[in-house]
Amino acid sequence: MKPSKSQEHIVHPVLDPLKYEELFADARYSKIIGEASPSYLSDENTARRIKSKVPDAKIIILLRDPIERVYSHYLMDVRNGIQKKKFYQALIEDYSSQEKGWGVSHMYVELGLYADQVVRYMDIFDKSSLL
Repeated sequence: MKPSKSQEHIVHPVLDPLKYEELFADARYSKIIGEASPSYLSDENTARRIKSKVPDAKIIILLRDPIERVYSHYLMDVRNGIQKKKFYQALIEDYSSQEKGWGVSHMYVELGLYADQVVRYMDIFDKSSLL
């Protein structure tokens, strides 16, 4: 699967389509190509963007255990120097914060509530396009 998971081109729109297509140069003869990011599931606009750019896309949704996901998210924030509190305290404070979104909250709990995220894709893509 090219490009790397760190490149989130549907959440953050492509500025230069030719450079984006170059990311797939090594895969041009592959039967299946694609890219992946956890942000594609949680972002509210991504399913519509994918549908508008690649209407016949086949979507694979892989869900991680929500407890493992939240702890991994917390550890990533600790490694990156974003989070200094103990896990339980960080979780309680984050969940209790008033404003939700990428600016104020880490969304530790909300990003693991998969039902609404998956339903967004089910509402936009045919059942045959989803795995």
